[in-house]
Order: sequence, then C-alpha cells, then structure tokens
Amino acid sequence: MEDELRKVDLIRERTHLGYEQARQLLQEAGGDVVSALILWERRRGPARLGEEAEEAVGRVRALWEKGNRTMLRIQRGDQTYLQVPVTVGVVGAVLAPYLAAAGAAACLLTGCRVSLERQGGRETGRAEESPAGDLRAADGTASGG
Repeated sequence: MEDELRKVDLIRERTHLGYEQARQLLQEAGGDVVSALILWERRRGPARLGEEAEEAVGRVRALWEKGNRTMLRIQRGDQTYLQVPVTVGVVGAVLAPYLAAAGAAACLLTGCRVSLERQGGRETGRAEESPAGDLRAADGTASGG
C-alpha cells in the first residue's frame, strides 16, 4: 500500500493530477509509473504551453487589438501630420527610440497637438503646448516643462 502511495505521489507531482486520477492512471498502466506517465502524455496530446503562458499570450493579443483600435494623431491646427495605430507608435518607439524622442521634441517645439482617439471618434487623451511653453493635458493640468 505504501509503495502504491509513493507511485501515486510521483505521478501527481509530474502531472498535477488529483489522487483519484493518478491512482486510476497507475492502475491502467499495471502499476508501472513510467508507463502511466507515457499513457498520460498520449492522452493529453502534443505538448502545449502552460496555462499561464496561454493566458499571457491572450492578454498581449487583446492589448494589441485594443492598440490597433486606438489612433495616435499628431496635428497642428487643422493639418494632420501623422495618424497611426498606437501599436505602430509603440513598436516604432521601441525600435527607434532616438527617432521617437526627436519627433516628440519637434512636436513640442512646433506647438503640435498629440492625441489618442479610439475607433468611433472618442478622444481618450490629448497633450498640447500651452502659451507658457509647458506641456498641458486636455484637462489643463501641467505635466512637465
């Protein structure tokens, strides 16, 4: 009995199954732990990413889709200089950070307005240079200078 419990514990440790499932698997394999593990792998199918990894991939995919629905727009007056999905802006900033920093500085120096707009026309955020020269959010609060 103690030997069977040790074998069930080994199967549980490697498969994360409950006692009942591990014991049943061991019995089906004729008491051989290695055969039980092989049987479990065959039933489980090809190796897959862990649940946490799949959940993380799902979150990244959802964030990517949300970024594609949100537009980054750079304007000066009525003229739009750049309008791209936020994900393109983030990828560009990661791949060419100096270019992104130079573009942000140029926007501030020329009085451009940077805004984020969700698909459907709802503006989610906006920053523009005030007459005092500091960057102000859409609500009028200063955010640096």
